[in-house]
Amino acid sequence: MPALLEKLLNNFDEDNDEHLMLKGELLRELGRFKAAEKTLNQVTSSNYLKVKDFILDLAENEVAELKELNI
Repeated sequence: MPALLEKLLNNFDEDNDEHLMLKGELLRELGRFKAAEKTLNQVTSSNYLKVKDFILDLAENEVAELKELNI
């Protein structure tokens, strides 16, 4: 499964905040926390602020497990 997830990383549009959110979450789940933080910090849309902060917190605490979003 991780090999498939690694392939997916190349299919995101870096100019699209939604894609950056998905990529950041995927990187976090793969345990690539610093890359996840870097990707998520590129998100500029206020529409994603709460979710972005939630995922960033998980990445900063090196939590790779899938977590339920309670916002």
